[in-house]
Amino acid sequence: MCSSDLIRSECACDIETKFGMIEMIGFSASPTHAMVVPFWDIRKGGNYWPDIASEKAAREVVRGILENPSITKIFQNGLYDLQYIIKEGYRPRGCREDTMLLHHALYPEMQKGLGFLGSVYTSEPAWKMMRGKKITEMKKDD
Repeated sequence: MCSSDLIRSECACDIETKFGMIEMIGFSASPTHAMVVPFWDIRKGGNYWPDIASEKAAREVVRGILENPSITKIFQNGLYDLQYIIKEGYRPRGCREDTMLLHHALYPEMQKGLGFLGSVYTSEPAWKMMRGKKITEMKKDD
């Protein structure tokens, strides 16, 4: 998928961090269109990309999405993600929604973590507990 497939009126954004930097960033414009751009590969012990040119091209795709003001960005705990995104030199625009803050404004007495919100608002299983499991083990737990 190329970044032009993600150009919609809104796009969910999420990062994963490791060692104080962005390990990967994901974008999704719909339940069926998503893209993850990796930067760190623990198996390699360093950069995911084989050379500077490839990494630069990947970062330009990320920049094109984050800095496009016509795409509304939706985050979960966006203040956390944005501190890393800005530290990396991106200047995100159109960051208007945060599912954690919106849920917390409605239900301040309830939990607001992504795992909890996923269990309340979707029919998906708690995915964070699936880490490190094989597909056969996940099916046994269902």
